[in-house]
Amino acid sequence: MSKDVLGVDSASFAAFMRGPIADLVGKSFGSDGPRFRWELKKFLKKQQCWTKGNAFLVDRSESFNPHASFEYDPGMKVWHGLSAGDGHAGVREEDLCSLALDSIDLDKVRLVNYAQRGQDLTYEDGYNKLKADRHIRLDAKIFETLWENQFLIPSAWEGRPHSEPLICFGGTVLRGHCGNRIMIAIRYRNFPRQMWEYVLLEMEKGMVDSAVFAVIEPK
Repeated sequence: MSKDVLGVDSASFAAFMRGPIADLVGKSFGSDGPRFRWELKKFLKKQQCWTKGNAFLVDRSESFNPHASFEYDPGMKVWHGLSAGDGHAGVREEDLCSLALDSIDLDKVRLVNYAQRGQDLTYEDGYNKLKADRHIRLDAKIFETLWENQFLIPSAWEGRPHSEPLICFGGTVLRGHCGNRIMIAIRYRNFPRQMWEYVLLEMEKGMVDSAVFAVIEPK
């Protein structure tokens, strides 16, 4: 019986490569490949994996960085301080309850709509209503996790033909280089194609009717 330099039986090694490894590769690049690779990464990190439901982990080891994957404005950063300020000084404007979440159950996420026909509400108005209602506003790091693993995004968010849902993540407010207050969002265009975009909170045209905020009800 022949063995390689590591002392492994070559026939057993060949059988292993044809069996479990071939199965692993097939599942990794099959129709459900993205999900399988996502779960495999969690397994290798000794994290809970292959669980039922629509829950997923959020890596909080680094804060959301718009320059990492979503650079639109080279001067963009997280807004600091009060909305009436210049966005440079003070505490980062993020939902602390959302930042404390290291896992998200999408079955518990609600899409809240504050846009009203006939009323010229800005996204800032909707954002203020959202805070007043004490919803947990999903932050940009949760958006980033969903965007990098789009198979996690619920199909129910897609809307219908001839509608273009705009799903805003109001747990993080960003500052553009001109001093604009901005949120990041998922936009569905040309159903069911999805894209990400930045939304100006003070946009004069007001919120589109299909604009919603992704939230979780506080316990």
